[in-house]
Amino acid sequence: MTRFVTKADFDFSKGAEYRKAKLLSKSHIRMAEKEEKIISFHSTGKETQNTAMPGDYIIKTTEKGDGYIITADRFFEIYEDDAGDARYYRNKITRIALLILEDIRFIAPWGEEQNVASGGVIVDAGNYIYGIEKNSFITNYARVDNNEAKEIFALVKDDLEEQLEKAVALKLENHILDIKTRLENKLFHDASSLHSKES
Repeated sequence: MTRFVTKADFDFSKGAEYRKAKLLSKSHIRMAEKEEKIISFHSTGKETQNTAMPGDYIIKTTEKGDGYIITADRFFEIYEDDAGDARYYRNKITRIALLILEDIRFIAPWGEEQNVASGGVIVDAGNYIYGIEKNSFITNYARVDNNEAKEIFALVKDDLEEQLEKAVALKLENHILDIKTRLENKLFHDASSLHSKES
């Protein structure tokens, strides 16, 4: 049974810090011209839905048309041009996230219910929370040091033992806890589906 949760159910002081490392292809973005419903799915069924308003950015994540919405006023707070390749945007913000080991559901920032299966993460986004499905998180995100520069020290898709070695060297206790939990629960990804950029 999927448990209904709120932000109060999570202790984000135990979360690790991440940044989306996968570059966003500009070819996967379009601007909504009218009100439009976007539905996304994960491996076990429907994840959530949201409604784009004219001017919002719609980011396609699969060939089936799955995607997500970023409002026009938020897009450039989150993304900037990638200095190395003008065809892509780079995510410039970091977030605290917690690994979840049960199926959960909650009300997302856009007012609709979101379902996240065990192995995904729940993200602290200030006044609200949202979820990221397991394979999407492992494929797209990187671990961030807690120094002022917020430097990436490992990709979540990298070998977990190597990630653990780096986290121990940097004395990042929350990353160490997350990696050990992933090892114990065998939360790996099919490496054949991993890519550094969205084509």
